[in-house]
Amino acid sequence: GPPRGASPNLHVMMVLRSLCSRAFVTEKFNWQWYYYMLTNEGIDYLRGVLNLPPQVMPSTLTKQRPTRPALAGADQAGGGEGKGWGKRKGKGKGKDGEGKSEGKGKGKD
Repeated sequence: GPPRGASPNLHVMMVLRSLCSRAFVTEKFNWQWYYYMLTNEGIDYLRGVLNLPPQVMPSTLTKQRPTRPALAGADQAGGGEGKGWGKRKGKGKGKDGEGKSEGKGKGKD
């Protein structure tokens, strides 16, 4: 059977639809998926229903500390070469290196 504490998807959908009708969550429907976001009133409501203390906050609202520094890769060798569409060394240049190519084709002189 299902794991202990598991709820069928239909039950979860009905609870969220009820919370949405009372403005405790906002609903977004995109590409056949429903997205629900708690409002501040919804957080307060759930705290009351679940008997949670006021200092308990949803983990999505608490500021997460990064596991590595924001500029961790900036001091590594290479300095960002090879990323993006920047300068391309040796490509698209003619014999003289100025970007002009001296073609040997048929044409009017």
